[in-house]
Amino acid sequence: MSQFSRYRPMVANLAEQALERAARVGAGDASRDIRVGLPAARVLLHDTAADDAWHAGAASLACIADDPADDDRPLRSPGGQWRDVYWPLVVHLYLRSYTKVRPTLDDVTRSEVEGLLARAADALAASPDAGTISFRLWRTLCMTSSAELALPQGLATPQRCVRSDDQQGEGTPTVEQLIARDDGRPPADALHVQDADEPLDFWTYRELAGLHALDRLARLTARRDWQARVEQVASFHLHHTQPDYTTYEPWGLPAFARSMQTSLFAEQQLHDATVHLAQRDGGGAVVIALLLADSFDVMSASAGVE
Repeated sequence: MSQFSRYRPMVANLAEQALERAARVGAGDASRDIRVGLPAARVLLHDTAADDAWHAGAASLACIADDPADDDRPLRSPGGQWRDVYWPLVVHLYLRSYTKVRPTLDDVTRSEVEGLLARAADALAASPDAGTISFRLWRTLCMTSSAELALPQGLATPQRCVRSDDQQGEGTPTVEQLIARDDGRPPADALHVQDADEPLDFWTYRELAGLHALDRLARLTARRDWQARVEQVASFHLHHTQPDYTTYEPWGLPAFARSMQTSLFAEQQLHDATVHLAQRDGGGAVVIALLLADSFDVMSASAGVE
């Protein structure tokens, strides 16, 4: 039995619980926070055709892209918390769920949906490049997925995000440059430099969010060197990151669950998510639901059950 075969039923069950809890969060405008990603998560988890909520979510993404709230911070949690990776996470979920939805759509609806998703991808591609490594990796994942789907292309091309464009003077770092960490600054095996004045839990959050995107990107592009870097980062956190500094949001879960050598970290993540769902209100369940649905999709694809 593969590692993913072992964890896949547990992830599915916990994702169902998280989706149920997240559905109870009723305050505020769901079109302007990460709850907009829940219909995409349901498609990934249940492998179902798109419903009205999914189509409304795709339309909301396009509206947010056309007129983003708070400049480059368009999505927040139900409690008002902002993370730079929320926006690309939700775009990714819709792009990924569209691969399952597309065969069920007629030509007219397919064209309309692809236009909506392309607008969201273009807005993400045009976002400022001064973000964290984790944000840049998530953005690159979305642009690569957009190209794989052959969506109408504007700015949303993977080249904009993964290689330098000297003719335009962009100097956008390549993925290799982002993940190499050959600057000699500690810790060398991690994705991000750990600044002395940065709270450890903030740094760890960026690390695990970036690992999740890099793992997805490495598998999508079949880049063995990037896959090796995923294993290196996962091993680093297994040996150096204490549970007190992690988050109940299971970022990077597939990267840890894929190998017996790092699966203990994945089990801790599932435990932390389970405890949070049992003890806290529904707001925190939203990101848990999104990440578990995405992790389930990774595990299902790797198990050949997609």
